[in-house]
Amino acid sequence: MSVRRILAAAVAVLAIVLAASPAAAHEERDAVLPTGAGSVPDYRMSGTTLLVCQTDKAAFDQRIAEFPGQLRTINVSLWNQCQKSGYRTIQAAVDRVDRPGMIIKVLPGEYREEPSLESGSAH
Repeated sequence: MSVRRILAAAVAVLAIVLAASPAAAHEERDAVLPTGAGSVPDYRMSGTTLLVCQTDKAAFDQRIAEFPGQLRTINVSLWNQCQKSGYRTIQAAVDRVDRPGMIIKVLPGEYREEPSLESGSAH
């Protein structure tokens, strides 16, 4: 095959590649900023409460060490309750919600997303 034919073939392939449209996808909508006219829900003080906490007491104590006294006391009480009947992941608590008005309280700690992802998922 001559150089001229190879060059012509390469140019033809390049033209096809460049002319090909990007992957078929939907057209994006224009971004619209919120108006600020929305409302904030009322803070619920009563209702079924689900607690989410970790199990490492030393790490928990370190996280609440700088809290004001009353808030620290409340968190310790909630942590003790959570150890008996709470959840270890936020997703587990969310999955347990079965009616409107339920409250999820997440105690100080580091919560990672992994429990909600399927094992081996490529998402």
